[in-house]
Amino acid sequence: MELVHKSKKIRYAVIGLGHIAQDAILPAFKKLKRNSTLTTIISQHEEKLHYFANKYKIKNRYLFSNLKEALSSNEFDAIYISTPNDTHRFIAELASDYGIHIICEKPLSVSYRDALSMIEIAKKNNVKLMTAYRLHFHPAHQEILDLVNQKRLGEIKIFNSTFSMDVKDIFNFRLQGSDKGGGPLHDIGVYCINAARRFFQSEPLAVFAFSNSTHDLRFKDCDETVTCLLKFPKGKMASFTVSFGGYRNSELELIGSQGRIKLERAYEYSRPMTLKIYENKKIISRKFIKVDQFANEIMHFSDCILSNKNPDISVYEGSHDLKIIEALLLSLDLASPINVEEIIKKKPLTETTKKPKLALPLPKFFGTW
Repeated sequence: MELVHKSKKIRYAVIGLGHIAQDAILPAFKKLKRNSTLTTIISQHEEKLHYFANKYKIKNRYLFSNLKEALSSNEFDAIYISTPNDTHRFIAELASDYGIHIICEKPLSVSYRDALSMIEIAKKNNVKLMTAYRLHFHPAHQEILDLVNQKRLGEIKIFNSTFSMDVKDIFNFRLQGSDKGGGPLHDIGVYCINAARRFFQSEPLAVFAFSNSTHDLRFKDCDETVTCLLKFPKGKMASFTVSFGGYRNSELELIGSQGRIKLERAYEYSRPMTLKIYENKKIISRKFIKVDQFANEIMHFSDCILSNKNPDISVYEGSHDLKIIEALLLSLDLASPINVEEIIKKKPLTETTKKPKLALPLPKFFGTW
């Protein structure tokens, strides 16, 4: 991709200094000297703000309460949002009004309609908006897509996946209710949904979901484990289970008419992945070393800004996944299959049929951002 201004770098602000920012986003900028530079960080936690600003020698630092001041400072061109899910829409729409381009961690927002609003306001302000689907930039996932397109497995019929982690901190924002974007469907189910849609290259027609929770206080406001079934056109079926109470695991499997593949550590960013291809009574195993998916996606986004091109990941990827998540949540509430395209007729997408439960008293800084 040829850049319009080859010597220019896109200046970034990272907002939110939780686990993903500390472990992956901030370190990624060390590898982005060609077209990107980190100039600013923003957090609601003053101690953390100054610690990481000093660690990465970042001059510009703002508390979240001074977000408007930061956005009007002319100290950055783009923002990477890595805050809790229910803050994404507010931050993205405000940034759009200031002409700031946006990479937003998944899920794009809490609801389908919120996501569409973010997209509309970004377009109105001629701002680029991309959901941070980092796995689109991983060679293992790219190879799977190549295998599908080459028909190496024949006609793809079945997608299976599991993604689990043990969330121990009762104050972790992931354990909030689904109305705030908490629970395993919003946080990790989105990976499975996006992978199924990407490898099937189609949209699900209907969905069905089951959930199971224990008396563990961690899961008083959200489900512990959710199992989902998605019906795609042409007889394709996807199933996946996501959990916040299980041993760390992530893998996916694609089965076609002539072979199958299995990807181990399928949604990881900190460990290698292993791809196994089963075809013609042979097993081909390939190990992919750790790849900086965050650096790759930021570099791509910067190139798109500099050359005024749309990102390869459509802005609507994030909204499509949220539509499916809302259909799955409705299926849980009604204990019934849900037609994805009929969900808007069944209820407004920003509502929830579950009555909110009393939340635990929150500490001064809820979560870790």
